[in-house]
Amino acid sequence: MKTPQKTLFFSILFLVTSVANSQNCTNCTTTISTNTSSNITVNAGDQLCILAGATLTGNITLNGGQVCNDGDLNGNV
Repeated sequence: MKTPQKTLFFSILFLVTSVANSQNCTNCTTTISTNTSSNITVNAGDQLCILAGATLTGNITLNGGQVCNDGDLNGNV
């Protein structure tokens, strides 16, 4: 029989694991929402977001900035 404490522990563990494995892609200056093979440059202050279900097969040149990847990245960085 499960105790309320055990149920609460596993619920919190699941929530923490789910949050740790997902990214918060906000404030995107460039968004990839479909499959693309474009080459992209990310400059200081920029944020490239690859959304779930999208695949980027082009190259990414990082000159600062950030990449938020919830999709697939099959190019070179």
